[in-house]
Amino acid sequence: MNTENSIPKKNHYLARLLYILLVISVVIMIGLSTYVLVLGHLKVGLFALSFALIILAIMVYLAFVIKRVELLLTLLSRGYEDNKIKNSFFYSKGTLALITNYYLQHSRESLLEDKRRHAEYLVLQNQINPHFLYNTLEAIRSEALIGGLPQVADMSETLAKFFRYTISNTEDLVNLEDEIRNVQDYFSIQCYRFGFRIKLELDSLSLDQFSNYRLPKLVLQPIVENSIIHGLESKIEGGTVRIFAQEGDESISIAISDDGVGMDTEQLEKLNKHLSEGVNVQNTVSRRGIAIINVDKRLKLLYGIDWGLSYYSALNGGTTVIIRLPKKELSE
Repeated sequence: MNTENSIPKKNHYLARLLYILLVISVVIMIGLSTYVLVLGHLKVGLFALSFALIILAIMVYLAFVIKRVELLLTLLSRGYEDNKIKNSFFYSKGTLALITNYYLQHSRESLLEDKRRHAEYLVLQNQINPHFLYNTLEAIRSEALIGGLPQVADMSETLAKFFRYTISNTEDLVNLEDEIRNVQDYFSIQCYRFGFRIKLELDSLSLDQFSNYRLPKLVLQPIVENSIIHGLESKIEGGTVRIFAQEGDESISIAISDDGVGMDTEQLEKLNKHLSEGVNVQNTVSRRGIAIINVDKRLKLLYGIDWGLSYYSALNGGTTVIIRLPKKELSE
């Protein structure tokens, strides 16, 4: 989406028209006050001149605000992140910050809506493909049952459920229990590969109380996948992935931890730095890129830069990923 197109150009034209009218008004008032002074009405002339100077000062300030907002919107249209704009030279506190925050929020919502429509279009465009996939998996399942291969039949059924959730479910937000169920399906599929080397532990006591909270789809599974591939796969004895939730005053934190190989301090700091800056970590931090940056960017796009992923890890000491989500947004 071209963000620049979402900037209301008519507002720029109106602002410039207002600027021109103010200039004309000030020139007229200065001329009238000078004429009154020439006629000898000193008090009236000075009052008119003072009023004209006040209007001139207001006009200069408005011109300054308009120019700064236009520069900020130019930065936004070129793809700058919210936090980079707010740390830029053009950003300041007060009225200008309020105006800029409004446009940043409006742009973020417009971008989200545009992406949602594009996603729905792609789903409709490829509607036949998922049905072909499901029919194929069902055919494999039937043949497996006939051939006395119940394990293959179960794998095909679980894979079909996973794809239905991943591909066919076009909802922006889902219940936490749906995300957990999808993680269980994904883990079952991975267990056919790794066997008893990997285990999934769900802290039902903490998760059940948030089962109806709404959150973006496919937030948990990509992180669990990273835990298996980058944390547990290289351990001969395997390990465990554990998921639990914690409630704060204004947030819900969902933690996904593993007892895998972990990361060293330098790699961990680089990963968190790139996440906070919105950099594509695929090319900078090992192979952990696409899924992580995708999840983190979607969360920041939905809720703002203060929310998203944080990594905690130690070399040979496992990794924990904290997903911070706003409680108010989730419960709406």
